[in-house]
Amino acid sequence: MNVTPSYQRDETDIEKSAVAHINLLYQYDKHIDMGIEYMFGDRININEKEGDGRRVQAMVRYTF
Repeated sequence: MNVTPSYQRDETDIEKSAVAHINLLYQYDKHIDMGIEYMFGDRININEKEGDGRRVQAMVRYTF
């Protein structure tokens, strides 16, 4: 693995980041499954600027 030293990196490159996912799945009956997911992520750049993101998504699946 080749890692660029920090003094050669652009100040908008990521210094630290983290992400987490939380999932909830439910089987309504033998044919119907449902789920929901919450995702959270954040980052800190070398120049100390920060950002974060959140997402919620859901699904319903019917199996024949």
